[in-house]
Amino acid sequence: MNVLMRTTDRPDGFRTDADIAAGKVAIDGAVKMLSHLSLLPPTQGRVYGILFNFKGALAEAMADEKAGLWNEPYNGPPDAPVFYLKLPNTVAANGAEIILPYDCGSEELRIDASLGVVIGCSASRLTRKDAMRAVAGYTIACDVTIPHTNYYRPPIRHRCRDGFCPVGPWVVDKKDIPEPANLGLRVFIDGRLKGRGHTSDWIRSIPDLLCELTDIVSLCPGDVVLTGAFAGAPVALAGQSVRIEIDGIGALENTVSLEENVGGVS
Repeated sequence: MNVLMRTTDRPDGFRTDADIAAGKVAIDGAVKMLSHLSLLPPTQGRVYGILFNFKGALAEAMADEKAGLWNEPYNGPPDAPVFYLKLPNTVAANGAEIILPYDCGSEELRIDASLGVVIGCSASRLTRKDAMRAVAGYTIACDVTIPHTNYYRPPIRHRCRDGFCPVGPWVVDKKDIPEPANLGLRVFIDGRLKGRGHTSDWIRSIPDLLCELTDIVSLCPGDVVLTGAFAGAPVALAGQSVRIEIDGIGALENTVSLEENVGGVS
């Protein structure tokens, strides 16, 4: 399968043949394992997330008294998509460490697996008829969050820490994923399956999401639109490994480490 990827020695990106299942790519006439490459995130644009786009995730939040969906000022589930931004500092590559902040008030991080829709052209005010023309391909995103219950106004302190959105390991062309609404997602922590979902559980399709998002902002080539996370997202502790698999896309692997450098100027 042909994929788009970036490495530290080829930061502008390149296309190559990949064995998705085996995690191998052809580079300069040789077959190499992903684990032997120094990867960069395959995209260089903004990342947009969405809450409650899986039916199970919405039902889970509605049943959670701490979520407050039935309280003022909301008084019920959202009737419009709840978008949020993952800031540029959050984007990381396959193999990068996910840093658990020492002062975040939690000993664990929530790991939300999401299919990322990669935008291939400038797009504004899309219609359902032309929305998919703006899509270049698909990737895997690990939408990391410090556990919290402020659902309607996703806060920066919980969602936008450094490295809180690993993306990759590559972008698969959309022609190779003809049915993005029929893909399985799996999350493994230390090699053990801890959560699974399926894109058939989406509330809003990719065209729906792109239409509603581009009514608010214009999308640019390289932007990534996350399609949401399934219910029952697992958590990871410092020292644990995280692997997200999506059918037809491959696997994204990272490790969680406890923050040691408390900041400063460098």
